[in-house]
Amino acid sequence: MEIVSKKEKIPEGNNEFNDKASGVYNFADAIGCLFAPIIGGVLFDSVGFRYMCDVMAFLSFSLGLLLFLTIIRSCKCASEPDTHEEQLNKQNLLLETKEEKAMTDEIHQEDQLSKVTTKRQIF
Repeated sequence: MEIVSKKEKIPEGNNEFNDKASGVYNFADAIGCLFAPIIGGVLFDSVGFRYMCDVMAFLSFSLGLLLFLTIIRSCKCASEPDTHEEQLNKQNLLLETKEEKAMTDEIHQEDQLSKVTTKRQIF
């Protein structure tokens, strides 16, 4: 998910970010479901069951190693300090959330005041 966040420059937790990350995951899953039976059938017909299992073991090991290296690389990138632009984006997001909270608090206070004035009018 960090890869999607960095590539698309969308902060995590955003609905758009969640949609794109979900799309990437589902796309990879669908491609696997589409091509795995075809490739497996071709390998079975051409080299036999034993060699097909050897090829699949090699591919699984290779992809696992690639995944491991990608995770290590992303951990190194995460430990690097943010650029000035990324720091400004984070500050802007914090300010926006603080402003939204302040607006929500104001609305809540106005509701409380209107309830109090309504009660006073009744009595």
